[in-house]
Amino acid sequence: KKLSLFGQDAKLKSGGYASFKERDFNIYKYEIAINGNQGISEGNANLILADENIWTLENRGGNYIDLLSTVAEQGRSFSAKQLTFAGYFSSEFKISQSLRTILGLRLEKFDVFYTGENSSGKIRLINAKVIDKLDLFPSANFIYALNDEKNIRLSYSKTIARPSFKEVSIAEIFDPLSNRTFLGNINLEPTYIDNLDLRYEFFGENSSFFALSGFYKSFVDPIELTYAEAAADNYQPKNLGDAQVFGVEIELRKNLDFIGANDWSINLNTSFIESKQMILSFFWFIIGL
Repeated sequence: KKLSLFGQDAKLKSGGYASFKERDFNIYKYEIAINGNQGISEGNANLILADENIWTLENRGGNYIDLLSTVAEQGRSFSAKQLTFAGYFSSEFKISQSLRTILGLRLEKFDVFYTGENSSGKIRLINAKVIDKLDLFPSANFIYALNDEKNIRLSYSKTIARPSFKEVSIAEIFDPLSNRTFLGNINLEPTYIDNLDLRYEFFGENSSFFALSGFYKSFVDPIELTYAEAAADNYQPKNLGDAQVFGVEIELRKNLDFIGANDWSINLNTSFIESKQMILSFFWFIIGL
């Protein structure tokens, strides 16, 4: 909607969003049933499923793939649902002839429902709501025009990174290739991120462009894969401490008309990024006398 604000033309935008996702996860076991010594005596594993060694009506002594489990096992199957509802509005207006502002706010409801049980059968959840979040995500952008070709932008936004279906679960997923087991974490929380960016940009002739940006991100409850020293083959996602990311970015687009190639241009984008994470560990000492 177009309107007037501070004596200047302004725009007001609003919208809604709805999303539904569903996941049914199962693991089944298969084996290659080998009849006799076909493909083994030669020491070449590729011969096991070679055409001449596969079971057919004519070759009933051939090898075949056998399904070991016809039903999903405890801890290796689950079903889950994610529901997201959001509404937002933003306003774009000029505070002065040189300063343009875009302010926004998004309200978002996010729920996750989970059905499954662990391998021991001691934990069983039926359509349990494991994540229930109602969040506000503000954003603010300020664009200051130094002249018709140069801008300085300052922006802030709050965003979120949510766990995947298998991360927020009680599933136990074994990978036979790496011999490791992934353990879900039903108590996992989303990661909240504060983003701050400062950017200088220059617009030249014939679509030429140059920008230099500095950015900073602060993470609360970042999700990381970790393991216990006593069980190094078991990996589990956890919310570990806090984290920060900061860096600089350079963008360049230059038309090659100065060497006579009017229809060609060169694009360059490079970044230097530094990341840090703080993990607090607590040690308990028991002294017996």
